[in-house]
Amino acid sequence: MEWACNAIKNKNNFRNVVFADETSVEMCSHGKLFFHQSRSGIEMKTRKRSRPKHAYKVNVWAGISYQGKTPICIFTGIMNSARYQQILESNLLPFVRHRGRFPGGFKLYQDNDSKHTSRSTKAWMEQLSDEDTSLFS
Repeated sequence: MEWACNAIKNKNNFRNVVFADETSVEMCSHGKLFFHQSRSGIEMKTRKRSRPKHAYKVNVWAGISYQGKTPICIFTGIMNSARYQQILESNLLPFVRHRGRFPGGFKLYQDNDSKHTSRSTKAWMEQLSDEDTSLFS
């Protein structure tokens, strides 16, 4: 709440901010209905499907800003600092560099997850900033 009040007080319009986060999505059945496509069309079934012992899980990363949305990155496996940096490299950087979208640089707002705040990620971001001084504001 304090952060939001400070943003209002400082008249931050967030035009140079990218909000980014990731989440996991588990593919399994919890409801009492499911739909099945047969040759005659889609049928609604009322029995519950058996739950798999190990449900398939995917991770999703994306960002949004006043200037638009980043590509959505869907991946499996564990996200560590190195993988997080790869995701930023292939999804965030092309988005912010596209046609001068953020001419004065941008701010990346993310939570305090350990892969976001690791020494490795901080060093990677500092290196990017040194290489392209107009990248981060």
